Amino acid sequence: MSKESNWLQKIKKIWQAQGLFGLICRIYHKYFWQTTELVWLRLDLTQPLPPTTGRNRWQVKFLTEADLPNCKRYFEQHIPVYQKLLKKGLLGTIGQVEEDVVAIFWVSPQSYFDHDQYHCEFIVEEQAFYQFAGEVAQPLRGSGIALDIQLYAWHNMQLQGYHYSICTIDSVNVPSLKLHFHVGFDECGKMTKVHCYLGCIYQVKHVHYKEPKFKALADRYRRKRLIKPQ
Repeated sequence: MSKESNWLQKIKKIWQAQGLFGLICRIYHKYFWQTTELVWLRLDLTQPLPPTTGRNRWQVKFLTEADLPNCKRYFEQHIPVYQKLLKKGLLGTIGQVEEDVVAIFWVSPQSYFDHDQYHCEFIVEEQAFYQFAGEVAQPLRGSGIALDIQLYAWHNMQLQGYHYSICTIDSVNVPSLKLHFHVGFDECGKMTKVHCYLGCIYQVKHVHYKEPKFKALADRYRRKRLIKPQ
């Protein structure tokens, strides 16, 4: 099926399910006005971290220029961005299976300005780093590799004197929120709202709140804290 036919089929399904008004709303929110709400989460690295999966199916390491050709199978469209991030001195942590990069996420040792997706700055406090852009290839999702590559980075950042990992998660990305709460992240009481007009004009607003917005989800999926050795 051609791209044009596939596109027309999608329009037809939306028309049949939601009518003309629903179709107009979908087009408006996709091409004219988009709002993303990013929830700030923090992981205290001074507390005991979860154990690795102990699986030997993959190798975990930091990404280098020499590894970029191995990203082609699953992340080829992101390679130009990976090149830019490496040149900026950011750290990409990867999981490899038979030379193929099957999982990756990034760490900025300091505040980070996102030029590629949200077009705003994520400012973190001292002794904290910012982690972002985590992705796992479809065949490996649910395998535990996402945790292993994060642990590798967390332990390395601990050795450099960092105490906290900060990340932002789209408020509608429930699977990602579940994962982060499970490994010990907590809400920071902050949300960043990114409004995008016509796909190119961005407006950013930071909102602070006191009561946790995702307490029920966090309580359900949070891993029980280990008792820190004395």
